[in-house]
Amino acid sequence: MKTPLGRLEKVELRDYWKDEARDFTPWLTEDENINLLGETVGMELEVQEKEAKVGTFSADILCKDINTDRYVVIENQLEKTDHDHLGKVVTYCSGLDAYTAIWIARSFDEEHRAAIDWLNSITDDNYNFFGIEVGLYKIGNSALAPQFDIIAKPNNWSKSIKKQMSGDTETEKLRMEYWSTFHNYVDKRDLDVLKHAGATTDHWCDFRVGTAGFHYCCILTVKNWIGVQVYMGGETAQNKARYDLIESKCKSQIDSLNCKKVEWKRLDDKKASYVNVVFEADIRNKSDWPRQLEWMYNTMMELHKIVKPHYGEIRGIK
Repeated sequence: MKTPLGRLEKVELRDYWKDEARDFTPWLTEDENINLLGETVGMELEVQEKEAKVGTFSADILCKDINTDRYVVIENQLEKTDHDHLGKVVTYCSGLDAYTAIWIARSFDEEHRAAIDWLNSITDDNYNFFGIEVGLYKIGNSALAPQFDIIAKPNNWSKSIKKQMSGDTETEKLRMEYWSTFHNYVDKRDLDVLKHAGATTDHWCDFRVGTAGFHYCCILTVKNWIGVQVYMGGETAQNKARYDLIESKCKSQIDSLNCKKVEWKRLDDKKASYVNVVFEADIRNKSDWPRQLEWMYNTMMELHKIVKPHYGEIRGIK
């Protein structure tokens, strides 16, 4: 006899998350949960900051889409949508220079779903607004399972993803080919703990070490130079402290690398800091790619080797 099938039962959100700020937001920032949300909207999200300040207000979560290096604002509600949170979504996008907003709620009123559709219709392809309903479910006495359902999204979202991966201009096509070639190059070599996403048309390519707000970033321009960065984003005080740690303990070793120059950018008035190691190269010269790829890989691995002994301290800075 076949095992009887259970019945899917919906659970009240506040039976598990009593408070949005103290319970739901910290839960969502955990890696497996932010990854689940990212899979739902087709992004690879990396948490940068909780309660990100925008004037006298605070956005629940500020993320970065790893594939585009653009900021994503997440606003949470454990109740039905309201006008107050709709206003916050727009305010936070403006104040945090975010290109994507994800509004999560227990349920969406029709007028708020229509408002998200309207925002998507009047903005260009660079801006994206999502309405997401969150639910909790169980079968019998099973563990609770979260689920995100898209209620509203950009009309051209699937086209936008395709465009990002295919490239429309000659420069974008060149970047896509370059990063694809570079990924093939590095995947045949030892990357230790470094992980990368798929090739894109962007002028950067991130390699992560599993620490939010900290990664290595390979950079290229159409001409003149390529580079590798030690990149620190996230909460301002945190990334400045991480920058200071690397500068105090690694500067002499990094300055001695094979490169044109090393740029130390604390950027006190910005949300990010970085160390940029620069090399003269022209990516339009494909015959020179083997030399460029070798330099980029070797430089990234040298930086990783120099900074790796301090990863514990870097992760410990809050």
